[in-house]
Amino acid sequence: EPLKAKISEKDQEIQKLNSDLTKIDSALSDPGLFEKDPEKGAALSKKRGEIGKRVAEAEDIWLTLSDEYETALEQEN
Repeated sequence: EPLKAKISEKDQEIQKLNSDLTKIDSALSDPGLFEKDPEKGAALSKKRGEIGKRVAEAEDIWLTLSDEYETALEQEN
């Protein structure tokens, strides 16, 4: 089913992005990061914001696809 496949793809994308966020959060949790390497700290902060936005967008799409899938199942019955 195409919708189910798209939902699965979005789910995998969200998991990957959340994994990336976890890695970035770990790096940003270093209390000396911004003193030792302010450019890296700034770059990580910016990247975290961008990935956070992508997660929100992917989750919105996932919810829409899931609603469409549920509606399609209900119409079949």
